[in-house]
Amino acid sequence: KILILGYSKIVRKRVLSVLKKKKLKIFIASKTFKEKIPGINKQYKSYEVAIKNCKPNLIYISLPNSKHYFWAKKSLLAKCNTVVDKPITCTKKQLDNLINLSKRKKKLLAEATYFNYH
Repeated sequence: KILILGYSKIVRKRVLSVLKKKKLKIFIASKTFKEKIPGINKQYKSYEVAIKNCKPNLIYISLPNSKHYFWAKKSLLAKCNTVVDKPITCTKKQLDNLINLSKRKKKLLAEATYFNYH
């Protein structure tokens, strides 16, 4: 199960098509996108409810940069493997905190970069 937090342009153009081809269970939480998203298992309006209810194996975070740290931390605390759009955090201290948390929880923490020269 993969939970995507945020329905960004990157998710729409690059991520969803790959996940659908792999026939994975896809859940999306978006506070702003209200229309039905085709081809997914369930859509949520709340990030917290989505994390709690769908119990994903992996959470992909595609929110505004300022929200990456907060939701990555929540994801790791929920014992989920976590992938975050670039930049993973806004400060080195936040990054160090997430790395330490991922080690303690024994969960993957990765940064997604989609463009060759970023």
